[in-house]
Amino acid sequence: MNGKTLLIALLFVAAAGGGYYVLKMDSGATSEDPPAPRVDTSDAGQPTEEPKIEARQATGEITVDPDKVPREKRVMTPDGKWYALLNDATNVRDFREAWSSEVPWSPIVDITRDKQGQDWWVHADGTVSTSMMLWRKDLGRSDGMLQVAHPIAPLPMKEEEFGSVGPIRPGQEGR
Repeated sequence: MNGKTLLIALLFVAAAGGGYYVLKMDSGATSEDPPAPRVDTSDAGQPTEEPKIEARQATGEITVDPDKVPREKRVMTPDGKWYALLNDATNVRDFREAWSSEVPWSPIVDITRDKQGQDWWVHADGTVSTSMMLWRKDLGRSDGMLQVAHPIAPLPMKEEEFGSVGPIRPGQEGR
């Protein structure tokens, strides 16, 4: 290695180290900060079993008494039942407005929590839904909303559409 190459390499290492120092200082991190939480990835890549959902009505703890829970903290479903809002949401519209008119109402049978800590209602047909607060730039504040995800079969695609989405197929490297 000649002197010029060595000098360029040393300058590169110094610049990278200085950049790291600046980023660390900008983040407010100190040596006393606790280490970042470790994410358990032991089940990564392992096939997961699809949950078996029985068609049953929600009873007991899942539904709430509308006289005991303030209106801004509960939501009504099309079957007339009341549920406490999830994820600290407030003032959401009723399910009649969020649920697709093309899908028959499916009763809530359970509540589950995902790996990100978000709570979801599980419906008898496999639909999942949740309530949350979402920042609305147009309003300049957070607003309560419902999110509904219906299980559907994948839509068929024409062969010529394969190049625009999904994994790269052999012979498509240059798309």
